Amino acid sequence: MFLKNPPTAAPAAVRKRLAPEVQVGLIVTKVVGDPVALEADFLSMYQDAVSAKLIGRAHAHGKQIHVWTVNDHDIQVQMIELGVDSVITDQPADVIKLRQSRANLSSPEKLVFGSAAYACGGSLRRTVTL
Repeated sequence: MFLKNPPTAAPAAVRKRLAPEVQVGLIVTKVVGDPVALEADFLSMYQDAVSAKLIGRAHAHGKQIHVWTVNDHDIQVQMIELGVDSVITDQPADVIKLRQSRANLSSPEKLVFGSAAYACGGSLRRTVTL
């Protein structure tokens, strides 16, 4: 179940009473206030609304962050670097390949390649072939 910018947390409270096994996600196009504080099980966010701080807070509260629709390779890299739980895209094979490539890197390599990507204006593709 998705709630797009609900005015209150009431729908989530009703869901918890009637069907606690059903997860509720909040679709966030723009951050106004604190979406982590709302009673949603996960946040589905537009890429421009995502920040490392928000992801950290969401994860600390047991909530996942799903970001959409990320078709640009450089932004896919950035979202993965930030720690989103999933990337919604029209090119899923590219994101799977990127995640698999990064899984084989050591922590120092991830740090170096991530820093290089940001130093080049976000373009990891031009910096290193994964």
